[in-house]
Formats: sequence, structure tokens, C-alpha cells
Amino acid sequence: RRRGPVRFFRGLGAVARGRRVVLASIDPLVGFLYKAGGRIFFTRFFAVLGALVAIAGLSVFVWNWLRGDQSVFLTGDSYVKGALVLLGLNVGALACHELGHALATKHAGRRVPAAGFLIYFGIPSIFVDTTDVWMAGRRARIVTTAAGPATGLILAGTAQLVGLFVPEAAPWTFKLAFAWYLNALFNLNPFIALDGYYLLMDWLEVPNLRARGLAWVVARLRRR
Repeated sequence: RRRGPVRFFRGLGAVARGRRVVLASIDPLVGFLYKAGGRIFFTRFFAVLGALVAIAGLSVFVWNWLRGDQSVFLTGDSYVKGALVLLGLNVGALACHELGHALATKHAGRRVPAAGFLIYFGIPSIFVDTTDVWMAGRRARIVTTAAGPATGLILAGTAQLVGLFVPEAAPWTFKLAFAWYLNALFNLNPFIALDGYYLLMDWLEVPNLRARGLAWVVARLRRR
């Protein structure tokens, strides 16, 4: 099962490692995307516009959810098809999320040496290697970490606004927005070593925050 993807991505230097397929030499592609237009996403104007789109889209999503106009788990009266559709949309949401991280890394002037595919919590996932941004400053690290969830929230808001003005697309844009919202909510959970945790760690400037926090709790439980 690993040989097919390895041959297909050999031009990018793909290597299968356990349950991962790593694509090396991805930095030139990310650099090209950043220069071709990705840099505008880090301007103050786009930050304000993106925030407005995210808020407006979330309002539309909540309104549709409360009214029960759209179904998340059904596709063509089939829960099986609905689950497969959500799985595919989730992979797409993850790809956009990771692209946000990658573009933010280039914005900080750092490299993105690799990307790839893996199975995470039993779900097909996509990742990019942004560890080089840890050599940059605190602000750059926070921006890079926040870029992933922010990308999902803005795209989810955009999808909901499209569904509002194009009713024929509403069933699909609702499912797509749900995948982006679920991805952002999962990644912003500070109790898992994902984006929310690293945002909190950089904001508080406390390294190894999770380990130190758990040690503090255990010590209090032992009354020490």
C-alpha cells in the first residue's frame, strides 16, 4: 500500500515512514504560493476582512443549525455516504489548515522543509513541517500557530456566505463549513498538544507548559 504513493511522489522526494508519507523539497512550492498571492493574507486589511467574514459566516451557520435547514450527517438519505463525504471534506479542511501554517512560516522568513500524509487518531490527515519557525521570534511563532485555525474559520465563513447567496450550494457549503469548524475547534483545544496549546504556551512564555502544568496538578493532588 505504500509503494504506490511513494512512486507517485518520487519527484517530490516522498518517503514512507511507518504510517506517514513524507514529501521532501516542498519549500520551493510553498515559497511560490506565498509570492504568487499568499502574502496578502498577512496584511492588516485582510486580517480585518477575514475577521468580519468569519463572524458573519459563523452567524449564518448557527442560524442554519438552529433552524435545522441542512443536514450534516446525511447525503442523499444515506448516513454511509454522509460519513464518507465528511471524511473527504475533513481531509480538504486539514489541507487548508496546514497550508495556512506553511504560508505563515514563509511570511516569517523561515523554511518549510517537508509535508506529508499520516493517520492521526485513526483519521487520514495532512501535515507540514513548520519547526523552523521556532528559530524566529515569539510573535512569528504565534502568527504561524494561529494561521491554521484562522484559515479554517475564514474559509468556513466564506462557505456559509456562499451558501446564503447561492441556495443550491447550501447543502454542500454547510457540510464544508462544519468540517472547518470542527477542525478549528479540535486544534484550538489547549489540553491537546496542538495549536491551542502552543498558542497558550507562547502567549504565557512558559516552555513545556503541559508537562509543568500536569506536574503542578499531581503535586497538589498529593498535597505537596
